[in-house]
Amino acid sequence: MNASTRERFTQPRDGIFVVKLRDAGGPGSGNFGHAGRPGKVGGSAAEGDGEKSEDTKQEAKQRGKAAEAFHSHFKSKGYKVAHVDELPAYIAKILKIREADTDLPPEALSGIEAALNDIKTGSPALHAAVLDTTFVYGHRKDPNVSATFGQTKEGNYFVINANEDAVADTYNPVDPTFTVGAKHFAGDPEQVYRAVMLHEIGHLADAMTGDNITGALITTLAQRMPIDDIPDYFRRKVSEYAMHGGPKEAAAEVFASTVLELPLPTELHGFRDDLKALLKRAAPPKDRRLT
Repeated sequence: MNASTRERFTQPRDGIFVVKLRDAGGPGSGNFGHAGRPGKVGGSAAEGDGEKSEDTKQEAKQRGKAAEAFHSHFKSKGYKVAHVDELPAYIAKILKIREADTDLPPEALSGIEAALNDIKTGSPALHAAVLDTTFVYGHRKDPNVSATFGQTKEGNYFVINANEDAVADTYNPVDPTFTVGAKHFAGDPEQVYRAVMLHEIGHLADAMTGDNITGALITTLAQRMPIDDIPDYFRRKVSEYAMHGGPKEAAAEVFASTVLELPLPTELHGFRDDLKALLKRAAPPKDRRLT
């Protein structure tokens, strides 16, 4: 295990081993976790003034049919949507995103819908938060990222990557172990995208608990093995990305596995059961946090 990977798993916070990726709340701060390929790690943060840049306006002023179709589809189902030109400039800069010019394949679209229905059925509190999260369909330069969750001062975002190379890699991953979706559903793009979307919703759920899903996961394993052994454990037992992405990506991978009823190692059965119980709880009045 290299030093950077070890550091991601050994920084303590409040007595538990977890990396705090969210900023303290400075102006324009944002944090982004994603379903991606090994070595392409999420959790980047940056600051900005929240204004839309002229470059972004120019790039997206002519909205293509692909983005319009995607956003209209999800808006008709009650979800919030935004075009690239409606994003604050610092978010567009972090994501290196422009207007989508190609359609998302129908299998991918149905996979995303399946994930949303999973949450709608299984966790009313979390689905309420999903309804408050804005969907953006845009072309990102990074071909290694299928989708991204971003938490910013303006709100939460799910960003689906229209980059044709990213779509192709998600459909036919070079390494079928890179996420739980590819590991278990290689050759079934609908199910892979379902898992990718659930991974991103896992980041949202983690944020709603104050990172306690991540904290509980790492604490559970730290009680059973040396902390330095945890990354390789994730690689062997969950997915490659659970190791390379760091604790929050590992938690999102385990979240997706839990919702999809995929097999998890014995050491995580108690954590899985607790997570299932958490997701079934109703939201407190006027409070959509998961507690």
